[in-house]
Amino acid sequence: AAAFSRAHPTWMEGPVVEISTEQVEQDVDEWRRQLYKVSKLLVGHEGPLGVISQVRAKLDDFKEHLPLLAAVLNPGLRERHWRHLDETLGKSVKPQPGVTTLAMLLEEGVDKDLAA
Repeated sequence: AAAFSRAHPTWMEGPVVEISTEQVEQDVDEWRRQLYKVSKLLVGHEGPLGVISQVRAKLDDFKEHLPLLAAVLNPGLRERHWRHLDETLGKSVKPQPGVTTLAMLLEEGVDKDLAA
């Protein structure tokens, strides 16, 4: 829980081009496994189980953003792909180094546009 609390702001507000999608996915999956194991040890302890449930919900919410990260950080995308996406979506979605954050992409609705 503590590691996720430290990583989440960096993933959301840090430069998106510095995020390793594979590492984020591994971390989220590992933390979910750890929470599951701890929750089995704490059966009957409602307070700690409530905290685990909240952290698990935050992890699940964040996990929904992984397809967006994978899409915009795909190393196979070339300039022509970005131009096509920009034209199709009617806005620029190519991450700018040091500027674009995941929070900005979500605020712009890029996740919904790419899903459509």
